[in-house]
Amino acid sequence: MKIYKTNLFNKLKEMHFWRKLIISTIVIFVLIVGGIATYCFVLVKQADDLILNKNYEKAIIIYKQVANMPEVKTKISNAEKLQDSENAFKIGMKYFADKDYKDSSISFRGVIKEDSENYRISLLKISEGDKLYIVAGLINKAQQTASKQDYATSIIYMSTASSIDPTNKQINKLLVKYQTSAKAKLKAEQDALAKVKAEAEAKAQAEAKAKAKAKAIVVQTAKPVTKGKVTVKYPAYDSSIPMYKQPWIEDPWVTDQIEWAKKNNLK
Repeated sequence: MKIYKTNLFNKLKEMHFWRKLIISTIVIFVLIVGGIATYCFVLVKQADDLILNKNYEKAIIIYKQVANMPEVKTKISNAEKLQDSENAFKIGMKYFADKDYKDSSISFRGVIKEDSENYRISLLKISEGDKLYIVAGLINKAQQTASKQDYATSIIYMSTASSIDPTNKQINKLLVKYQTSAKAKLKAEQDALAKVKAEAEAKAQAEAKAKAKAKAIVVQTAKPVTKGKVTVKYPAYDSSIPMYKQPWIEDPWVTDQIEWAKKNNLK
């Protein structure tokens, strides 16, 4: 009986040991798992804070340390999209600063809605950049036509640009410049035309006087004839032809000098 009790006691003692061991193991396991879970939670929280501060690169690195967590994979994907969006925004701003509005617009269109602040600014920059791109093209065309002194076309380009961006000082300055140049060109053309016309009139008057003078000389030196008609020849006095090459003009002349003088109002 005594031996039986001893064996029973030993078995109970052994069972108590294993129970304590199992419980201890479970506790340790729970603590380990809980510690790991807590550690993972801390890392995720840290990465989330980095996302809020737009430090996407570092956040992705931390997320990948706990990538086995199902929700973290989605966070990594979203962080990578935000990182690409941030890069697109920065590139767009650089192009915009360099006045490369075409490429800036392309970059800004890569910004996603989830990147809310950059997305809002990108929409404004796209609108502004598209307007400035058109205006820059009009200015370039105006300058090209102005270099050919086609100021009328340059004024049209600048007027169109001014309607798009009325507060642009460069546009208004160029518009005034081309308008002034157009007026100066028109005046110069009018002055040149008036000069040509005046020279032509002066030449015609000089030639007319020369012809009249030559004719008068012939009349004064002609021999008196009472009857009949003769053909008188006198130089044409064309100022554009040397004297020795002057053609002679034949003119029927009434030989009765008194009658001819009355006809031509000569005394």
